[in-house]
Amino acid sequence: MAMVGSRKIGVLSNTDYAEETHNLTLPNPGDIIMAMIFAWALFCFFLVLAGKRVLGVMSRQASSLELKNAIANGDEAALTLLMVVGSLSIFILVLLCLKYRKAIFPVMLFGLSFAAAQWLPLHDFAASIKYLCLAVLASFAGLFLLKNFWILISTPYIRILVALFIWIAIVSIFVGGRFDDFWFVSVFLAFAIGVAIGWCNYIDDIESLCAFNRNIAWAGLVITFIHLSTPIIIDDYLQQGRFRSYDSRATAFGVFYAPVLIAMFWMGMFEKRVIIKWVFQLAAVAGVILILWSGTRSAAGATVAAVFLLWWVFKTRILLYVFMAIVLGLSAQIIGLSEQEDFGLIADRVEEEGASGRFDVWVEYSEIILRSPVYGHSSSGVLRQIYAEEYLNLFTRINATAKTPSPHNSYIGITVRFGIVALVLYLMLIFKSLGRARNVLLSEFVPAEDKQVYVLPVAILLVICITGLTEDIVPENGKGNLATFMAFPLLVLCEAMGAKLLRKYSEPMVNIQPPKESDNILHSEPL
Repeated sequence: MAMVGSRKIGVLSNTDYAEETHNLTLPNPGDIIMAMIFAWALFCFFLVLAGKRVLGVMSRQASSLELKNAIANGDEAALTLLMVVGSLSIFILVLLCLKYRKAIFPVMLFGLSFAAAQWLPLHDFAASIKYLCLAVLASFAGLFLLKNFWILISTPYIRILVALFIWIAIVSIFVGGRFDDFWFVSVFLAFAIGVAIGWCNYIDDIESLCAFNRNIAWAGLVITFIHLSTPIIIDDYLQQGRFRSYDSRATAFGVFYAPVLIAMFWMGMFEKRVIIKWVFQLAAVAGVILILWSGTRSAAGATVAAVFLLWWVFKTRILLYVFMAIVLGLSAQIIGLSEQEDFGLIADRVEEEGASGRFDVWVEYSEIILRSPVYGHSSSGVLRQIYAEEYLNLFTRINATAKTPSPHNSYIGITVRFGIVALVLYLMLIFKSLGRARNVLLSEFVPAEDKQVYVLPVAILLVICITGLTEDIVPENGKGNLATFMAFPLLVLCEAMGAKLLRKYSEPMVNIQPPKESDNILHSEPL
């Protein structure tokens, strides 16, 4: 049985064309199982000592009303069953995840896409997948960081990512100190360290990157078909004439669907088999129609920009299909308006958000940032800056959840939570990765075939960065979402694979002849 063992992997350790690598050690399956068993035992211990209080906190994290009630009113028999079933599930879960580790990424894409679905069967299934996989990834990430900490901080690019995690952890613990803060740190550890550096280490050449891209594309196809089934399964799939699928908001659907949609466009251009190629192209066009129907302008604009980048690399006729999809998508949104007053609602929305809506929100959050510009207010602390303490106490007494208003900008969201230091580190990662991608895509030495594989992580990362200008992709309660899950692995892939391609196809120095003195127009004989 092929599983992750305690073996060595390579990580780029220097700048553009460095040959040096450092050895990193992956945690073995036994260590992961023991770590999860210990965490589960500790959790069960707290349930016994302070069951009602812990269950109350858990119930506020649940999205389903039925699940909230089941957790909040759990009796001793339910707790006992939870302990036994959880212990058995850990063994099975870890073995499955490690045996089929390449499937974790597409499986998590499915779980994150529908973990907040309004249709309860889909919600419960997707949320179970999401949190079970997250538990494995968090345990893997913690052990991985402990085993390789000093090596990671000696690697120039990776040390920025590790520094960002450490800073967020310090702010969350010492400034926040609430359940949401510790949960956010765990999710960030799993996504930014566990998945981005350790779990995806098998992507070390263009062939493995191509297989990774295909997995994302196939996951996107499944997700698209589920979204297309919405009118058949549920009745309430529109929000004031805007398509929202199974989500509670149309904007949430558009922002988190756009990244996987780009993977289907890539597959429609890259695939050589005609039938599969056309399936993905048709599904991608249908996806563009859904995004336009949702009225999510940031997702629509980011999708067009990313598709243009793919077209620039592939030089296909896909832009014609996108134009047709835009026309159909706008038509679908108009047809979806059941009443004349809905036209007025959309017109008001365009006027409000275009003129003052988001700008006013940014101004308000800028004032909150200025109260603590260096280290921010933590994930949970933003709420305390908005609501008075007596209101928060009232929410706790009546078992209600106060939600943080979205800052409608990821970069403002990071700054208000973790300060300017976190923003600078995050922007350094983005600019370094996109700068590396620019060098690869504009290089005369890298073959077109390799560029066509490498461009997908760049295009998806571009979508996440653009949508982050008008939407906050950082979840307020640390549950994790599709954008934060994909962002950091793609940042690392763009940097590491880009450096490998430039190093592989750079012209050897031995072939470069030094200039002759006669060729130097600045050379002159001594007087």
